[in-house]
Amino acid sequence: MKVFVLNLLLLMAAPIRAAILFSDLPVVDQLQWKKILLEGMVDAQNYYLSDNKKLDYAAEFLAAQDLLIKSDVTWGKLKAPIACVFPARVNFLKKLKLIPLEIGKNCKDYQDWKNGINANSISVVFSSAYVNNPASAFGHTFLRFNQANKKSDLLDYAAAYSANIYTDDLGPVYVFKGLTGGYTGGFSLEPYYMKVNSYNDFEGRDLLEYELNLNSEEVSRVVDVLWELYNTGEINYYFLTENCSSVLGALLEAGRASLDLKSAGWWYYLPAELMVKLHDEILKVSYRPSLKKKIEESLEQIDESKIKKYYQDLLPTDKLTAKELDALLQLAELRQIETKDKESLDEKKWHSDLLLNRSKKAATADEKPMQDISSLRPELAHKKRKIHVGVGSIFQFKFYNGQHDLLDHDRGSVPFSQFTLFSPSISYFIKEKEWSAKDTDFINISALPLYRFYDKKISWRVQTGIKQESIKRAGHDIVQAAGSLGLTWGQDRWHFSQLFGAHATYSSSFNHNLELGPLSETLLVYDITPSSDMTYKGMLLTTIRKNFLGWNENAKTRVSLGHGMMGNKGQIILEHAYEATGDFSHQIKVGFYF
Repeated sequence: MKVFVLNLLLLMAAPIRAAILFSDLPVVDQLQWKKILLEGMVDAQNYYLSDNKKLDYAAEFLAAQDLLIKSDVTWGKLKAPIACVFPARVNFLKKLKLIPLEIGKNCKDYQDWKNGINANSISVVFSSAYVNNPASAFGHTFLRFNQANKKSDLLDYAAAYSANIYTDDLGPVYVFKGLTGGYTGGFSLEPYYMKVNSYNDFEGRDLLEYELNLNSEEVSRVVDVLWELYNTGEINYYFLTENCSSVLGALLEAGRASLDLKSAGWWYYLPAELMVKLHDEILKVSYRPSLKKKIEESLEQIDESKIKKYYQDLLPTDKLTAKELDALLQLAELRQIETKDKESLDEKKWHSDLLLNRSKKAATADEKPMQDISSLRPELAHKKRKIHVGVGSIFQFKFYNGQHDLLDHDRGSVPFSQFTLFSPSISYFIKEKEWSAKDTDFINISALPLYRFYDKKISWRVQTGIKQESIKRAGHDIVQAAGSLGLTWGQDRWHFSQLFGAHATYSSSFNHNLELGPLSETLLVYDITPSSDMTYKGMLLTTIRKNFLGWNENAKTRVSLGHGMMGNKGQIILEHAYEATGDFSHQIKVGFYF
């Protein structure tokens, strides 16, 4: 009887409206409902309540009013009462006074989960690109739920959307499934320190943390929709479209319906694009350098060759300065991580002595000025598409489609790297007076990280496409593929790379139709003004190819000078190419980003 009276009083205090149609809602509420449903992005059928499923918002709205008040209906992975599975929808209907306020009150699992997250605000975390892994070549984004009254940021929770990969899939199968939606995707939730360990320490990737200006109601709604997804939702993963960033954008739109984050500006969606779209919603940006970045910065202040010898030979460290000991401690930590705590007995003894010697030294003041992180922020980088008009031996109109080019300004991008996809062009060979639209790069990737004694990264290049490299071959299709591996040496402003690999080139103009053999590439890239909005870059590339099928070896040298102009919106390139066959070409290219 008491329960009946209590429920009656609640109903009287908050009178319930009769069920209404979706079309009767104000436009702003219609939009919010669509965003809560992630606008049909979820592929799992049990994410939807109506028989129509997916994009029928009106049917979903009526079904929610009918089903969410039924305590005997269970749903989702936890087989919980349906109102406990869909808190975002319950709260939406309560706000419209379409269901009683007591609905969804007794949901212990959900409340414990949400209280554990204890989100006071939300940050989007951008993990820097990792070109040595194609799946991470554009960077990665995930959410951090910032707790109130916390002792450490590392105790916050992080949510990331990723593909559910089958570990026994071979590389080509993995690529095909990733591009075609062959994997389902889902959200994982784990303490933030685990993300820091994974990205900062194991993979050596810097983290940029963007705190957003969402209010408490919007933050709460994001968490509620995440719970709904966790219990019912799977989203087919598409590497180029429905990926870690576009799905994250949809989740944030559920929090604030006025945002437009998940729609791609082109036929693909890059993590940097999410950061660009969020530009006006950012309260502050924090930088968390990777362990390898910390080591690099420490070695800039001391004698690197000396530290290298102490580190590799396990020499006694009792005579070293505090800064030298700090650098060695960072290196020892990196070795501990890379060996998964399986250091040799000598290494463990040396590490222990190192800690003891450092404890005898006073703390050191950080003499390095605060770093300007604008050079790292992806939303400040040049746009990802570019049009070049070239005039010279060949008149060419070329479209570049991708992340970055070796002559682009490196701000907000991975320095000394290139990643372009499907870049077609139209060319006019002036000497032969012939037009061609067959000069197209399908894939052009270069990763030229410095090889260091503590970070032994391999450099590599891959190129596929249709080329007409020689003026004398105008009118002939030359389909080629090439790949090479090697090492890169240098400093922050210049990289020198030597790579070796193989090439395969097909053309009807060849005696055997096919050229196949080894490949040598020597590359020098120099960034003359890396800190300026205006940039000057020089590049020298020498390629030597040998054909096993009877054609003589061929050497080609290309010299380029690039000048970034108009606040990173345009580019001028002077280029001269010379082949051992006697062919040469020169061009002045003017490019514009868009």
